[in-house]
Amino acid sequence: MEEAKSEGAIDPRRWTVVCKHWLKGLCQKDERCEYLHQYDLSRMPICSSITKGRPCTDENCVFKHNDPNQKPCVKYAFGFCSKGPACKERHERTFQPPDYLPDKYFAEIINPFFHTRVPMKTDHLFVKSDSPFSGNTRYFLGRGTTEEVENAVSNEAWATPKQNHKVLKEALRQCENVALVLIDSVNCYGFAKILGGPDSSYKPGLFPPERGACFRVRMIKRTKTDLHLLKQFRNPYDGNTRVITAKDSQEIDPSVGEKFCIQLMQYPDLDTSEYSRKKRQRTTNDKTFKRIK
Repeated sequence: MEEAKSEGAIDPRRWTVVCKHWLKGLCQKDERCEYLHQYDLSRMPICSSITKGRPCTDENCVFKHNDPNQKPCVKYAFGFCSKGPACKERHERTFQPPDYLPDKYFAEIINPFFHTRVPMKTDHLFVKSDSPFSGNTRYFLGRGTTEEVENAVSNEAWATPKQNHKVLKEALRQCENVALVLIDSVNCYGFAKILGGPDSSYKPGLFPPERGACFRVRMIKRTKTDLHLLKQFRNPYDGNTRVITAKDSQEIDPSVGEKFCIQLMQYPDLDTSEYSRKKRQRTTNDKTFKRIK
């Protein structure tokens, strides 16, 4: 009897998600099906349009439209996303108000027609943010040798191995801002905004060939700060390890990346003319050495 019961026992894992084929009357497994054969709105599968990265246009769609694997939408978390259902990021409702509401979002909510023409001074109503970026931003770490990082700062260009190009180009398509924090093994040299994808005609020969074509960047903060002063920042995207120990092109959690850049803004600016002087001196020394040789 016990064996019969064990054979007839139903695995509780089968009753977690409604069978999408059963909803269409096409499931042929019957009792052998691993999904629930019962109409339950709380256990519906994810809409196929959402899983393919497209907005759902069916007003009567009964499937779930929040994919847990999608990245949460920062604008929606602040209370308003202008893209609405067409947004490719997850819109998840929360019951706690945000710590602050940027002026841009407040303007879009209160005065959507004139917010691009008439500036609305509403920052006094909320806690101010010192972030150098406005809008959706993704943060990445740029790691290289001292010479490579100094070249990046002085020439406003950055190159990374080709296997890292895909994630950076995807970020450029999805976000308003893509920030790049530049470090070597000892110091942090500030951060920049990536303006465009890799271009073989931009600054050729500036970096070693294995790094591929250069990305065009605009330096926002130039500094030279000891990495030990930034060791308190940890990255949830990288197993909660220290940001300063990550590999090249490692993405940083937006909340951590924003605080990291705000901290860098507190340090004194670096005069890039020092780089040019050192470079001219190295070139002169090399020429003198070859002449003597």
